[in-house]
Amino acid sequence: MLECYSLRLLSLVLVSVLVMPQAEVRQPVFARKAMVVAQEEHATDVGLAVLRSGGNAVDAAVAVGFALAVTHPYAGNIGGGGFMLIRLADGRATFIDFRERAPGKASRDMYLDVTGKPTDESIVGWRAAAVPGTVRGLELAHKRYGRKPWAELVKPAVDLATNGFPVSFPQMDSWKHYASLLAATMAEQGGLIALADLHDYQAVERKPMEGDYKASTPGLSLPREEMGDRLLAPP
Repeated sequence: MLECYSLRLLSLVLVSVLVMPQAEVRQPVFARKAMVVAQEEHATDVGLAVLRSGGNAVDAAVAVGFALAVTHPYAGNIGGGGFMLIRLADGRATFIDFRERAPGKASRDMYLDVTGKPTDESIVGWRAAAVPGTVRGLELAHKRYGRKPWAELVKPAVDLATNGFPVSFPQMDSWKHYASLLAATMAEQGGLIALADLHDYQAVERKPMEGDYKASTPGLSLPREEMGDRLLAPP
């Protein structure tokens, strides 16, 4: 009986291996000089093409960011914000802060009810949305540290949006869902973001945290105001 169970288990394992999607059994990618890593392959190819055509790492990051906004909005969202930690070839390091910010109409107690208790409006609904900073952040990074023309970095995303690209069924279903949610405007739903908020938003360049690891290896991390006193360094 035990032998029969073992054979059945072995058969299940073999079947699982045979039907495993190709993406699950790919080998790691190796590179000598540079590498582009993104959650979606079209965006990855965009960044690689930028590097091969003479762009630097910041150029590639900008192009990948816009491409992801088209091909995989969960990972690349021009309606959100983020950070960019940069280490230059001469050893200098910098940090671009383009996190979302509160709209001009926001107030200190806007998420409290009449009794002073927190509501769920800070996480649910149109009033929870903040002013996006991604485009401003990518613009600042490119202006100070990029090499290729801005239009050339945005063009791959425009081409993907115009010409289309293969998508999975989950992607298709999620986009249908978002289309229905965005049918009404923010103003109609009681949102706070105004055109002035988008116009006035400015990304900020900050000094990152730096330190030495094992006496010789430099470590970099986000500024203290963004993540506390944690420092990232190679193992």
